[in-house]
Amino acid sequence: MSLYRSLFEIAAFAIPGWLLLIFLPNWTVTRRVARSAIFPAFLALLYVVGIVASLSSHGFGVISEFGSVDGVMRILAREDIAMLAWIHILAFDQVVGMVIYRDNMQSRYVPVVVQ
Repeated sequence: MSLYRSLFEIAAFAIPGWLLLIFLPNWTVTRRVARSAIFPAFLALLYVVGIVASLSSHGFGVISEFGSVDGVMRILAREDIAMLAWIHILAFDQVVGMVIYRDNMQSRYVPVVVQ
């Protein structure tokens, strides 16, 4: 199994974070987890590992691909970059979810069920 497939498998660690936020938002453990941001931090660490591995094997020339639509399409067609993009999205979504959770738990803009 490639490093990037392994990182993808390990990224499933984010699932318990979402389950806590969705199904047990008032639980003390959920509040602690949301304050610590352990899940997005772990995903960000996986992302950094993948970025370092990708740059080590392909160099910084890959960055030039981000300058055009065709370049982005080419680069996202690669397995390593697609997996890194997915982990990036997972980490970003976790951060956004935790910020929404924290803000709503503090101010109660919407009922917890809607949150």
